Amino acid sequence: MAFSRDTYTSAGEATFTITRTSNQSARLVDYVDASVFKADTLDDDILQAFYVSQEALDNASELSLQINAAGDEWDAESLEIQNLVGGTDNNDAVAYGQMVNYVAAAAGVPDPSAVASGSLLASNGSTLAWSEDLQTYVLTFDDNTAAAGPTLELYRTSTAPQTAAVSGTIRIKGQNDVGEDVTYAEIRGDVIDETDATENGAIIIRTITDGATANVLHIRDGLFMQGATGNSMGAGTINASGIYDDGVQFGPDVDTSWSGAQRGTLNELTDAATVAIDFNDSNNFYVTVTADRTIGQPSNQTAGQCGFLIIEQDGTGGHTTSFHADWDWGAAGTPTFDTTANKKGVVAYFVDWDTTVIARFLGDF
Repeated sequence: MAFSRDTYTSAGEATFTITRTSNQSARLVDYVDASVFKADTLDDDILQAFYVSQEALDNASELSLQINAAGDEWDAESLEIQNLVGGTDNNDAVAYGQMVNYVAAAAGVPDPSAVASGSLLASNGSTLAWSEDLQTYVLTFDDNTAAAGPTLELYRTSTAPQTAAVSGTIRIKGQNDVGEDVTYAEIRGDVIDETDATENGAIIIRTITDGATANVLHIRDGLFMQGATGNSMGAGTINASGIYDDGVQFGPDVDTSWSGAQRGTLNELTDAATVAIDFNDSNNFYVTVTADRTIGQPSNQTAGQCGFLIIEQDGTGGHTTSFHADWDWGAAGTPTFDTTANKKGVVAYFVDWDTTVIARFLGDF
């Protein structure tokens, strides 16, 4: 309860305080010898002393440290305590400056708040430098060896690590046009498998699009874009739902026009009594035969695949060639190849919808 001041709130919710301040430097009544004492005069004299004591109590109550109701704590009532002497004992109060200097000294760096621009020097020679406008920060590791550095490490401790846990995030934030805080992008580290000896992790890049932050790119053993069917396809792979060149999509499921030459690899087959051919390996194949041979049933036949098969005689020649029944030669039947040494017989083929390999002999060369 205040004796010398009252606080009021107006209809417009403005708050103001009216404070009484009595004269403390001069007495209102000065007595002289043979004075006539009147009640008003005595009241004025007593009231001055009374008011000064009330104001002193109010100031002591509202503008100084108070002991709380429990009697075990001092309460500064949200006021700043200045000119605090530095603490020397474990139970002493500590000023802000003393605390900052102690922490900086323990880390081996100066107080950053005391430097407008410059750098902090760590004991290992690393520096953290910043520009005067505090918009650019540079972490430097001064070392002439092959040692790695500088390293920024985000470390999350856990006694029970979980799959899909986020281990660390670098978040890029700003404000929108109404002053709201917005996360515009993130670089995140995820735990994919925490099992000892089979640990797997991922880097996930997230951005905001139309007001919503979502995953965009995943980096594991391979790279895949959010929205692609499946996840990582393995080391060295990229999995995406679409690929564009200067704004034009190309790929296996879109009409594509090529301005540059396209070349199919000529895959060499292994010479054997039955020559094995895998249509997943290429479109174009060749084999040099050293004895009579049979071209086997192609594996991984997919309707629509087409290409060429070249059968070359070795330097001796005289070797016949036959084909598995999947090779369909039509009414002309299986061709007879020229078996002269080093001659090449060329076959064009097309895999139709019932996985028959339609083949036609183009001639010997």
